[in-house]
Amino acid sequence: MPRRSAPLPVQMPAHGLHMLESHHAEDFEMPEQSWPFHKLCFIAGGRGYFEQGPARQPLQEGVLCHIPAGQPHRFLDQPKDPMILLILCISPAWMQSSAEQRRLYEQVEAVCPPLRVLEPSKFVQTRLREELRNVLVEQHLRKPGWQSVLQGRVQLLMVLLLRMLPLRDPNNRNDLFQQSLNYLEENFFRKLRTADLAELCNVSERSYSGMFRERMGMTVTDYVLKARLAFARERLLETGDIAYAAFESGFSDLAHFYRMFKKHHGMPPGQFLSESRQQKSD
Repeated sequence: MPRRSAPLPVQMPAHGLHMLESHHAEDFEMPEQSWPFHKLCFIAGGRGYFEQGPARQPLQEGVLCHIPAGQPHRFLDQPKDPMILLILCISPAWMQSSAEQRRLYEQVEAVCPPLRVLEPSKFVQTRLREELRNVLVEQHLRKPGWQSVLQGRVQLLMVLLLRMLPLRDPNNRNDLFQQSLNYLEENFFRKLRTADLAELCNVSERSYSGMFRERMGMTVTDYVLKARLAFARERLLETGDIAYAAFESGFSDLAHFYRMFKKHHGMPPGQFLSESRQQKSD
C-alpha cells in the first residue's frame, strides 16, 4: 500500500460506518482539525504522537485512541518510524440510532475514555487487530449484505472493547484474572492456550497456571474440560446427536469425548441419552 503524505479524505456513507487504513510516509503532515464523526484509532505500526492543542501523548504499535466527533487533533509521526493507523470512523447518527446502541457506546466510553491513549495487553491488541481487519475486509469485498455484516462486526468490536479492556486498574491482578476468566468462559469451545490467558494478566504462563489452580481449585485444562462437558450435555439433551454435541463443545476427537464423558458422568453418552429419554417418558 502506498504511503501517504496527508490524511485520507473520508466521505462518510449513508450507513454511518467507514474503515480506513492509513500508511504514513516520512513526510506525512496533518494540520490540527476536527471531523464530524467519531474515530477509533489503532496504531498498527510505527511511533508518533497524538496532539490536541498543547497536550501531546506518545503513540506506539498496539495502542488505542478514541476521538469523539468535533474534537480538533492531529497525528505527528516519529522521524524514520512513521505510523500505520487502522481507523474506524463512526457517525454520531449511527451511535444514536437505537437506545441499545447508545447504551453500548456509553459503556465503551467508560472503559475507553475519549482522547486518552490506552495500551491494551498484547493478547487484546491481537484481538483488536483481527476484528478491525475483519471490518476492513468486509468493507473491501462488498458482498451481498455487507453493510449489515459491517454493522454487526462494529457492534461486536465494541462489545470486545467493553469486555476485554480493564474495567478499573489495569495493574490490579484480581481485575485482570477475572478478565481472563471471562474470556475463558466465553471461548471454552475454541482451541485455547494458557499462554494467551497469562498474557491477559500480564504474567508468565507458569505464574498464571499457579494462580488459576489456587483460585479455581483446578487446572486450566480441567476447567475447560468441565465447561465443554457441561455444554455437550446440554447439546446432547436438546439434539440427541452425539457427534454434534461433541464437536460443538470443542472436542476434535470423538473417541476422546466418549472417554471423558464416561469418566465424568459415569456412563457413555449413548447410555446417558437413553436414560434421560426414559426418565422423561416415565
